[in-house]
Amino acid sequence: MKRLESDYVTAGPKRRPLQIFAFDPMLGRSSENRISVDVTNEPLTHGPRGRLIEVVDYDAVHGVFYAPVNLDNPDILMTGGLDPDESDPRFHQQMVYAVAMKVFENFERALGRQVRLLHKGRYRPLRVLPHAFNGSNAFYDPKTLSLNFGYFTADLDSPGANIPGQVVFTSLSHDIVAHETTHAVVDRLRPYFKWATNRDVYAFHEAIADLVAIFQHFTFPDILQRAIREGRTDLRREDPLIELARQFGHATGGGDALRTATEPDDKPDPTLYESTFEPHERGSILVRAVFDAFFNTYQARIADLVRIATGGTGVLSEGEPPTDLVRRVAAEAADTAQLMLTMCIRAFEYLPPCDLRLGDYLRALVTADYTLRPEDQYHMRANLIEAFRARGIYPDDVVSLAEESLVWEEAGRELGPLHAEVVEERLAQEAQSYAEVSQSKAASVRKMSPEYQDDREKRLVQEHQAEQAVSLHEYAEQYRSELHLHPDLTIAVHGFHTMFRVGDDGQLRTELVAQFTQKADDLDPDLGGLPTIGGTTVIFSAEGTPRYIISKPLPSDSWDNDDVRERANVRVERIREFVADCDLRDSLYAWSQSIDGVSRMERRFDFALVHQSIRRKGSDGR
Repeated sequence: MKRLESDYVTAGPKRRPLQIFAFDPMLGRSSENRISVDVTNEPLTHGPRGRLIEVVDYDAVHGVFYAPVNLDNPDILMTGGLDPDESDPRFHQQMVYAVAMKVFENFERALGRQVRLLHKGRYRPLRVLPHAFNGSNAFYDPKTLSLNFGYFTADLDSPGANIPGQVVFTSLSHDIVAHETTHAVVDRLRPYFKWATNRDVYAFHEAIADLVAIFQHFTFPDILQRAIREGRTDLRREDPLIELARQFGHATGGGDALRTATEPDDKPDPTLYESTFEPHERGSILVRAVFDAFFNTYQARIADLVRIATGGTGVLSEGEPPTDLVRRVAAEAADTAQLMLTMCIRAFEYLPPCDLRLGDYLRALVTADYTLRPEDQYHMRANLIEAFRARGIYPDDVVSLAEESLVWEEAGRELGPLHAEVVEERLAQEAQSYAEVSQSKAASVRKMSPEYQDDREKRLVQEHQAEQAVSLHEYAEQYRSELHLHPDLTIAVHGFHTMFRVGDDGQLRTELVAQFTQKADDLDPDLGGLPTIGGTTVIFSAEGTPRYIISKPLPSDSWDNDDVRERANVRVERIREFVADCDLRDSLYAWSQSIDGVSRMERRFDFALVHQSIRRKGSDGR
């Protein structure tokens, strides 16, 4: 009888099915686009509100709170969530919760750790407002840690498949919800990427958000199989599968999807990277590079299946491909998409803390994948390198595009290991954190209220991380020069966590990641209000031995290392040139200098304002 009382028997199911629109309501009217996704079954209060997501449905236009959905209601549980319904605010709440949770799960799977958002020194769920305002926009607000979704009326003259003047809810677009949630997660992983120190920073933010949204399409089996069947295994053809926010694009009068993962003329233009400024358009260069590599890897993985199905010719006969072939090819496509998305997210651990360039991201992609999968059976890394090269994206400080050259330079022997106590404490803390979350998921046995979790986690932050921060700070002080940290400025410990990953050989890989940042005391008037920030990401082995140093140094006359001094000077000069370029493009700058000239870069680069320009061609970035 004891077995009947155990958690094994009494615990609730691990996953919770919820219905959503696969793309948006415009495409969701057909049955195949009304799908069910499953997310972690966690303790929820009405809203829904859980560990990571808190839906607050306040309609600011009408000044009302809509009744919050109770996803634990027996009637809702029996149907796997509410049926998709454009007119039911409770479904809107369910939709944003389900899609946002899938984004968090993708990041946690790839990073091998939990992602928890911090706001004013405490862990807090991401606040989601499905009906925040009236307007054709949606944005992440880092100041309030919230996602804000607008609603608007479709264009009267060119509404696409929408009814002219119908209400379009951005919160019902899978792609827009996934995109905005990704902005929040990226901001948590690299907070200084909010500062536009070059043309690539905000472009990277937009590109990663698009990549997550589009790659999540490949987790919808029926839709993926339909695309493969209709395209006869060709996934490069125009299809909602590789498009972003089709309803939004049509409803705003654009006549097509907001963005797509393929080249307009099927041939990359290597000059675009040097000439494109607007963040979404520049980000599309990165999106298309990644999908170019994905398509080539996918074709390599299905080549044997196509040869078998065609008797060795590799050319499919007329008519629909065999159902069995479609299923097998779809499985390969889904697996390749997940591998590519995981690779794109895992690279975050190998990025500098600030001033990112797309060349840095290529090096991070190659390093992160090489350390885990040296063999690279389907040449995914080679495909990525070639896709970046074809679009004119080259890293700094490399002698060639060979993998060996692109992998971040390993730390020198002069850099000592972390203290053993710090490593052991970090690993023990991570294990304890996972155990506590696992216990809290036993919702049918006992529920932790979100408020209790907030207080408990806040105590953990204060108690555990303070001691580790002191030890890490002492380490950084001891090895300032070796870590490329400014000789005189204060060092801040900006992050310290553990990565758990499983390699192709089935072995567990454990690494520690620390981020150190520095900020100049005075604002440089030539930087338009941008703080002068530098820093270093350090990757340690499970034993505390430093493996990689990824730095963005600050200028100093005291540098002993000539290479570091040169890199620092070039980097800050590039930021000045970028600010000057923004000044030339800003029609408001001539008369606004006395008002906000000092903080003009913050005015120009804000998530809400940047997203207002998504349909404008040749935007000045304001």
